[in-house]
Amino acid sequence: MIVETNEKTQHNHLDFLFVRTSGQNKGIGQKIWEEIETLYPNTKIWETCTPYFDKRNIHFYVNKLGFHIVEF
Repeated sequence: MIVETNEKTQHNHLDFLFVRTSGQNKGIGQKIWEEIETLYPNTKIWETCTPYFDKRNIHFYVNKLGFHIVEF
């Protein structure tokens, strides 16, 4: 995982989150995200970017983690 944080604005960015293929569909990504949120509890906004054609990523971020799509 790679995150960028801004202590002043608390608008943080998830740059990279990777789970090996063998670990996918086991809740590992969701547990990683929960730990990230624990590490940065004062975050007001989390942002990330994923390719529009990667439906698996979009499903994960939107349906599992609660992100909102704001731009295509």
